[in-house]
Amino acid sequence: MKLFTFVLIIGVIMCSSISLPIMLQQKDNNYGQPIKKKTGKNKKETHKSWEIVWHEDFRRFDSSKWTKLQRKGNIDELQFYLQENALYRDGKLYIIAKQKKHHGQQYTSSRITTKEKFEVRYEKIEIIAKIPEGKGLFPAFWMLPSSGEELPEIDILEAIGSNPYKVYYVNHWEEKTKYRSYATFKIDNVATFHKYSIIWNKHSIHWYVDGKHIFTSKQGIPQEPMFFILNLAVGGTWPENPNKHTKFPSYFIIEDLKVYKQIKIKRKKPSRSFNHDGFRI
Repeated sequence: MKLFTFVLIIGVIMCSSISLPIMLQQKDNNYGQPIKKKTGKNKKETHKSWEIVWHEDFRRFDSSKWTKLQRKGNIDELQFYLQENALYRDGKLYIIAKQKKHHGQQYTSSRITTKEKFEVRYEKIEIIAKIPEGKGLFPAFWMLPSSGEELPEIDILEAIGSNPYKVYYVNHWEEKTKYRSYATFKIDNVATFHKYSIIWNKHSIHWYVDGKHIFTSKQGIPQEPMFFILNLAVGGTWPENPNKHTKFPSYFIIEDLKVYKQIKIKRKKPSRSFNHDGFRI
C-alpha cells in the first residue's frame, strides 16, 4: 500500500512538470514571440532630431547679429552697397536695388553679413525668401570662411533675374570657376515665398527647396566655420546688365532665417506588461 501511494505521488508530480511547459509554449505561440523575463530596466533607443540654435525673424535690425556694408560691389558689378537700402518692415528684410548713381556706380543696393558676429559649421540652415525678377538682378544667400579666405564658398541660394525660375545651388572649394559642384532647380512661382535650406555635415551638403531634396555635393566639403551673406547685386558678367525692362526699385525679400543643430534624443521604450503567470499582455 505504501509502495502504491509513493508511485502514485511520483506520477502526479511528473505529469505536472511535463504539462506546465507545454501550456506555456502554447500561450507563447499565440503572441508569436518568446516570453522574456521582466528585468526592470528599459532599453534606450537613440533618435536624431533638430533643435533651433539661432533665429532671425527680421522684425528689426540687430547689430549684434549683422553688419550692413557700405562699399562697392565685386569686380564688374554695377552697384554700390548702402546701409539704407536694407529696410526692415512688417517682419521682413527688404534688400532694395535702385537705379541711383553713387560713388561712380549706376545703381545702389545692400549687403549684410554676420562676419565676426555669428558663424556656422555642420548644421541645417533654412531661409524663407522671395527673389526679384529682371535682367541684371543677382540675389544671393551664401557663406564664406570666418578666417577671411575667399574659398571655400557655399551658395545656399543664387538666382539670375533674367530667369528667376532657375535657382542655383553651388559648392565652390578651389579655383572658384573650376572646382565646384552645383545644380539648378526650376521654381514654379517666383511671385511668392519659398523655403531654401541645406543640411551640411562633415562629408556632404544637401540642398532642399520647400522640403524637397534637390542636390547633394560630396566633394570638397568645407570643414571650417563660415558666416552668412545676404545681398542683391546688379549687373556683371554672369547676370549681365539691366535693360529697359528691368524694374527699379527691385526687392530681394527675406522673411525668416533659422539655424538648427542636430541632437541625439534618448527615448525610453515602453515597458512591457505581464500578468501574474508571467505572460506578456
